[in-house]
Amino acid sequence: MAMNQRFFICTAMVIALLFGSVACFAQAPVEGLVAKDKPNDKGDAIEIEWTAAPVEQQESILEYRIYRSKVMEGPFQLIGFAKPDAGEYTDTGKDLINPDLPPGSDPVKIGLEKKIDYFYQVGTIARSGAEMRSGTVGPASARPQWVHLGKMPILLSTLFFFLMVAVFIQLARHGKAAYVRPIAGMNEIDNAIGRATEMGRPILY
Repeated sequence: MAMNQRFFICTAMVIALLFGSVACFAQAPVEGLVAKDKPNDKGDAIEIEWTAAPVEQQESILEYRIYRSKVMEGPFQLIGFAKPDAGEYTDTGKDLINPDLPPGSDPVKIGLEKKIDYFYQVGTIARSGAEMRSGTVGPASARPQWVHLGKMPILLSTLFFFLMVAVFIQLARHGKAAYVRPIAGMNEIDNAIGRATEMGRPILY
């Protein structure tokens, strides 16, 4: 009987430790939090990234809440939410939530100001409703880029095309005859016109 009691007690302790560790993780702040300007855009977004929670621990997280402020000391305003499996959030200023509004109200549309420094915090919301805020990261500002690096192949292809056109123009000016591969179908057009002329028949081409 005593052996069974000890077994059940040990089992209960192990389960309590497992659930306790999961609950502690759910209430722990996110790690690896960084905020940076979104690349290759017109300066209207800031990316917030953090280390995503392991799959087995995501069940204890209800959601993430992202907060923003123009001052490092705050106050911070809730601007959006992220799912438990998320590791990033893009702040475009289009989903800003006003906490003074009643639940179900439409988000307040407030865009980011270009070249203005912003500071961010991320809150981890446990299933129990408890929240653990991260440290403050920043400053980060949205700045437009002159060159979209993702479209660089298009730029290089266009430059190569115009370079080849310029080269062949210069060769033609120096009397260099350009070789054009003969196409049998094109040569037969002359024969067709000649035969149509001989027979007095019209030709459609």
